[in-house]
Amino acid sequence: VSQADHQPLRLFVDSCVATLVPDQTSTPRYAFIENHGCLTDAKTTGSSSRFMPRPQDSKLRMKLDAFRFYQDARSSIYITCLLKVTAASQSVDSVNKACYTTGNIGRLWMGVIRCAAAVTPAVLLP
Repeated sequence: VSQADHQPLRLFVDSCVATLVPDQTSTPRYAFIENHGCLTDAKTTGSSSRFMPRPQDSKLRMKLDAFRFYQDARSSIYITCLLKVTAASQSVDSVNKACYTTGNIGRLWMGVIRCAAAVTPAVLLP
């Protein structure tokens, strides 16, 4: 997010879906960010998908494990995301967050919330 003539802003990804064609409602589809910013792909056993620490409020980075759709050999997919921004001074809340679930209880939490339908702890990034 360019902030040249704006108040300081914080970027969030509200949702993301992967599809085989440019239509985000097509099937098959894989929603890997849901629930206003929860990286649900991280719930998959053995997944290393996660949001990375922010270098700036206006930047958000994530690591997403590579995948293909079942029984489809295409090497390209379409990813459609809904992005949003808030004032950087606004507190992170249930609809403005970047979180991912993990089974690693020993991790240093930046915050703990319930993420999607997860039963494991969630890491919340401001």
